[in-house]
Amino acid sequence: MTLTSAHEATLLAALADVNAAVADAGHPEIRYRLYKVVCKQTGNYIYMWESSWPSGAVYSEFTTACLSGGDQEASGNEAADEE
Repeated sequence: MTLTSAHEATLLAALADVNAAVADAGHPEIRYRLYKVVCKQTGNYIYMWESSWPSGAVYSEFTTACLSGGDQEASGNEAADEE
């Protein structure tokens, strides 16, 4: 991935926001990080994006809740509208 300095700053700020939101949701141990290669690199990739999770169970629980949260809410509203 190639980023300009402005894009790098924007991505780092977005990851900081995500990390803060995840911590506020009760999982401060979940982190997203961006690493930049500072030595000579072969190829076009100078960044590595990483996420760390305490376990597969936490990953499944958290991502399932995030992905289904909006759908469950919308379904509930539709059911209420039909009655």
